[in-house]
Amino acid sequence: HRDLHSFPTRRSSDLYDCDGVTATSIMYIGLKKYGFDVITRLPDRVKDGYGAKCYMVDEAIEAGCDCIITVDNGIAALDVYEYAKEKNIAFVVTDHHQPLNSIPGKFVIDPWITDDYPMKNICGALVAYKFIYALLQDDSDNIDEDLNKEIVSLAAIATVADIMDLVGENRYYVNEGLKYIASSDNEGIKALFKES
Repeated sequence: HRDLHSFPTRRSSDLYDCDGVTATSIMYIGLKKYGFDVITRLPDRVKDGYGAKCYMVDEAIEAGCDCIITVDNGIAALDVYEYAKEKNIAFVVTDHHQPLNSIPGKFVIDPWITDDYPMKNICGALVAYKFIYALLQDDSDNIDEDLNKEIVSLAAIATVADIMDLVGENRYYVNEGLKYIASSDNEGIKALFKES
């Protein structure tokens, strides 16, 4: 399977925003740690527009995937969910945008779909972080500390870049991420430091 480095180089202006890219990184890093084969698909702003598309389901099938997980989008992708269902592909949505009238399937993680979740204004990368954190916890509620440092750093960057209010859990996760960013081994974070 391909990884993030196998995709053709594109201008950063053609890719989506920091939140989507860091959410993709969090999901990729976490799922790889958990032992999954992972292929990422970063949309091109001009060619793909916003959100999941049915042809992306076809691309996933062609690549041998049996599950699609969206990050920072998907809550409005009812047609894509139905198409994936027809093709026997599991479709999991992790998003932070408000849903329209219906939810695309049973596997949706979004702070807006329940009244019980108190903090609605979190970014897509933080939703991805929480998904991975929950997935990777063992019976003692622990998570690999190095992995946690890496992915919470990415979630902190996205929280600030997506201009989330720095209150409540946003403030907490940005504070946690800032503890680790400067010493991160993450290639993307190191490249940001080098460029700045």
